[in-house]
Amino acid sequence: MDVTPVEKVIMMIKDLQTKVTEEGHMEATTYDKFACFCKSKTDEKVEAISEGEMDADALTTKIQDLQAKRAQLDLDIQSLNEEIAGYEEQIAESKKLRKEEVATFDAALTDMEKAISSLERARSRR
Repeated sequence: MDVTPVEKVIMMIKDLQTKVTEEGHMEATTYDKFACFCKSKTDEKVEAISEGEMDADALTTKIQDLQAKRAQLDLDIQSLNEEIAGYEEQIAESKKLRKEEVATFDAALTDMEKAISSLERARSRR
């Protein structure tokens, strides 16, 4: 049985139609897989971004808290340094006063020793 050229063209068109349909189904399957992949990756990225933003917010808050604490500690240090300076001034004044008192005591002791010496000489002359 001979196939006429028109029948041959019809068969070729049917084969082409079948092939195009099959390729369309394969491409649709591939597209569905790709779309699912893209959606899952997008969801992962959105979640990662959200977590990163929350972490950044938490770290920013922690930095602000630590900066406030540092500012308070700087004030405490300044206050303590002033207090130490006051104590050092008191120590210096006390040392000066004690030095003056020692000088007064030494002068009185010298006078007392001279008086005792004079009394002893006066006593021995009698």
